[in-house]
Amino acid sequence: MKIESTATLRFNLYELGDIKMSPQDVLKEIRPTNHINYAWIPQTLGDQIWVWYEFNTSEEKEEFLENLPIKYKDIEGFIATCFTQKDLDYWTN
Repeated sequence: MKIESTATLRFNLYELGDIKMSPQDVLKEIRPTNHINYAWIPQTLGDQIWVWYEFNTSEEKEEFLENLPIKYKDIEGFIATCFTQKDLDYWTN
């Protein structure tokens, strides 16, 4: 996966509790149809889930992020920007 064309999302289950949906339901709602690869990794303690969607181009990634439902965009940290290519390689290989 290439960091410039990969969207990183962080599901905090405490924050999702207000939305009344399971992580699987959220994934079904937001899963892009044009991604070329993805990874879904729960955090050890189980209170967060990290999801990566890789796209062909950075433009496709940006379009996906722009079109997320507003209820997810309003959750602080849902769209994670803290990852480097090294982090992405570690967690997705």
